Amino acid sequence: MVDYYYEFRQKTLIFVSPDGSVATCQKTEPASMPRQARPAPGTTSPQTPSGWPPPYQRPQGRSTWEDSDPASLLYKFAGRWDSVTTNTLHNIDLKPDGTYEDTYESGYSGTFSDQGGYQTGSWGAAGSEQGGGHWTIRGTLRQGQITLIDQNGNRTVYNYKVHCRGNECYGSEYFFNGKLYSVKYIYR
Repeated sequence: MVDYYYEFRQKTLIFVSPDGSVATCQKTEPASMPRQARPAPGTTSPQTPSGWPPPYQRPQGRSTWEDSDPASLLYKFAGRWDSVTTNTLHNIDLKPDGTYEDTYESGYSGTFSDQGGYQTGSWGAAGSEQGGGHWTIRGTLRQGQITLIDQNGNRTVYNYKVHCRGNECYGSEYFFNGKLYSVKYIYR
């Protein structure tokens, strides 16, 4: 195994091979497609189900983990959900009007050492991605699926499940596809 220098400059990855040659990789954007207009609340586009999103209001009565009413799900999940690891931050902002914004940031660093094990340099890299579109949800307050549909019609499905320890469940923490997310902002 050999260490080598690399860095990101905007959308370009530059790296130097051990033989001294320099290579670059350019991130390209997919072919542009016309941007789809967002439907007004309560209306649909070809990508969203009829009646989504329901009116954003506090559900009447007492909620249970088995509630599956779309209005209860919208009220519970409309907010900014964050997942943080040592090197990454992922925000999913699920808005009450049925739209979403998705942001992913990462950062990594390390050091270079010579054959004797002495540090000869250091490196770092960072990147971010953003997206948006429409979201829908089905299931119960305990578990189900959130579907994100971007402007190009691509779907990302998150299987969600409330974070429980023993008999105690934490309503501000959910696992999305196995990664823990916590709500940082609720639209209320």
